[in-house]
Amino acid sequence: MTPDLVLPTRLEAIVSEDPGAEFIHEANTGRTVTRGQFWELVQSWAGALQRRSLCETTPLLTMLPTSVDALAVWLGASVIGAIEASVNTDNKGATLSYIINDVGARMMVVGPQQMDAVASVLEECPTLELIVILGDDGEPNRLPVEVLSADEFLDNAPTPSVTRSPEPFDISALVYTSGTTGPSKGVLLPWGQLYTTTIWIPPLDDAAAGGVIYAPFPTYHISLRAYLYRAALSGGQLVIRPRMSMSAFWSDIETYGCTFSGLLGTMGRILMSGSQQQIKHSLRYVTMVPVIPDVAEFENQFGVVVSTMFTQTEISAPLVSIGAAVPGSCGVVRPGVDVRLVDKNDYEVPHGEVGELIVRSDDPWTMNCGYWNKPSETAVAWRNGWFHTGDSFRVDDHGNFYFVDRSEDAIRRRGENISSTQLENLIVSHPAVGEVAAVGVKSPMEEDDVMIFVVPAPGHVVTASELHPQLVEMLPRFMCPRFIEVVDELPKTATLKVMKAGLRSRGPSVATWDAEAH
Repeated sequence: MTPDLVLPTRLEAIVSEDPGAEFIHEANTGRTVTRGQFWELVQSWAGALQRRSLCETTPLLTMLPTSVDALAVWLGASVIGAIEASVNTDNKGATLSYIINDVGARMMVVGPQQMDAVASVLEECPTLELIVILGDDGEPNRLPVEVLSADEFLDNAPTPSVTRSPEPFDISALVYTSGTTGPSKGVLLPWGQLYTTTIWIPPLDDAAAGGVIYAPFPTYHISLRAYLYRAALSGGQLVIRPRMSMSAFWSDIETYGCTFSGLLGTMGRILMSGSQQQIKHSLRYVTMVPVIPDVAEFENQFGVVVSTMFTQTEISAPLVSIGAAVPGSCGVVRPGVDVRLVDKNDYEVPHGEVGELIVRSDDPWTMNCGYWNKPSETAVAWRNGWFHTGDSFRVDDHGNFYFVDRSEDAIRRRGENISSTQLENLIVSHPAVGEVAAVGVKSPMEEDDVMIFVVPAPGHVVTASELHPQLVEMLPRFMCPRFIEVVDELPKTATLKVMKAGLRSRGPSVATWDAEAH
């Protein structure tokens, strides 16, 4: 990777080529910005942030729904070398205050819908001094910090003074994991990693270049950033939505002439079930993660080519499908990386057996630079010179890799990875809950539903119907359990560890309360 391919530099180049070319469309608002307009917005944020003393390696917190402005805040920070750290917009309470304090930033840019959640934890977050509300006129400053609207913050913003262009080894962003093995960790993503992830998003043939990309993903995920990068590299356009809307999907594709879309496997299954007649559309390519078993039926129904890949926030898509996706597979090893399947002591398992996927790269700065403020966790993840994904795979004789299981105690729901340990710690803070075990149980939509087994605290009576609405108030939406079962005790080993394998395999029973049914 050469410095001219770093995203801010590449953006500046395509603006020079054609500043009036349409670049980003907000499908939910109808707003469209050209390359030149977007770059002007990036420069305004860069200048305004620098005016507030943000500089190289200074962290900036953001908690923003997907929008043109949210992307401009990220790139504005990167232009001056600051490090933007994005927060899941559903976070609140202890999960939110943990990340704010972990980042330790003085400044935060939030959406108006997120302001109440941030305000409720301010007393626990002493480093925050300024909150900028994006998309709102601001609030009367009744808070113990300075509060400005975005218009006030950007007013008369100076031209940023930049001493050097960003390099592949500079940090593009601080992106928090969903916390599959404990509290969320901030991943340091160099530009080289984001670029490498971008160029290996299938489809890989030249026919996909220069098209219109549909990316209905949140700002705090790496996917949206990579698709913006792809549009800049290919000279194409990007269509964004804060979240996937199945009812608006085909309308958006038709309105903007989208030729390529990323999809979660669950979304693909829903699209198939909702389309009983032939649909005329411009879509040609779909990258589906994970690919559904009946992928051939999906391709035939919609006349598209489906590809797939496997990646994490920490790595740069080591497995991709070269050509059409193989049902059930995450792809093959791409050029430029080494992968192994290993046992718990990092010894390679025999061919055909299940092992943890570990990865290393041939080129510098194409994988994460570690975890923010967590040297011990970084050392563990990178032990023996390989990054440990925590995910188990098997590989067939043709080199196709198949995902088998995820890290112990991890649950994947609606595109989010959930740490059951973190979820349990939050639920057990409820005064009526003595013990809790959270597991993922299979959902008809290819991922997991969250199920919890609750032991009441001594002297308390717990009913699922009363507990669930209280958990809705306590937890991010993607963490809220669908199934609740109140039990007298949890099954445990001789060393008092909860035997979750049995709980997972048992799943819901006649004694289980189902939130969807109620």
